[in-house]
Order: sequence, then C-alpha cells, then structure tokens
Amino acid sequence: MDNIVGQVPEVVGRNGEGTFALLENNDQRHIYAESYRSLRSAILFLAIEGDRPKVLLITSAVPEEGKSTIAVNLARTLALGGSRVLLVDGDMRKGRLHQALGLQSEPGLAEVLRQTADLEKVIQTD
Repeated sequence: MDNIVGQVPEVVGRNGEGTFALLENNDQRHIYAESYRSLRSAILFLAIEGDRPKVLLITSAVPEEGKSTIAVNLARTLALGGSRVLLVDGDMRKGRLHQALGLQSEPGLAEVLRQTADLEKVIQTD
C-alpha cells in the first residue's frame, strides 16, 4: 500500500473552468491554503535518512488531473515558507505554467536543453 503524503481538495480556478486554482497571498480559501501548507510540512519532514529531498517531481499518467496546479501552489507555499524554489515546466508539448504565472514562454527548458540559451537568462521570477 502506498503512503499518502497529503491531500488537496479539488477547487475550480477563480475565472471558471479550465483555469488554475492558484493560491494568492492571504487567500480566503482557508481549507485549500492549509492543505498546501500541510503538504509542504509533510514533504519537508518526511521520515527519511540523510538530507531532505532537493527535487520534487509532480507527475501523472492522466491529463487534466491537476499536476500544474499542485506544482505551482506547492512551489508558492514552499517559497512563502522560506525555501528557495525553482519551478520547471517539463511539459514539452503543452506547457502552460508560464500562462498561469504571467511569464514569457520562451526562452525555456527546450532552449536550455538545446544549449541555445543560458540558464541564467531563462529563469524568470514571479
């Protein structure tokens, strides 16, 4: 049996269907915000030997399951808790994290992998 690290309630984005349900500063959806704080704490204090994990991968075999929403909100929650965070959209076909965060789509991971852009020039801040 797999261990459950945390649970996040399903929430529709503020602009209706098909949008990210992004957390905001002082978000009034208290249960939703607390679920991400609880997930953050569970990850940071996992009972493991050695150093804490430095890389987290959010993945699923099913489309539209909330991977991007969880990745963005967990990254924001970790950052608000004082962690240094680099969120990478690894979806090479339908990446949308830049839209959710109001950032540029290019240059991005593809350009870094092709070595046509320096990593320092690709990293954007939210």
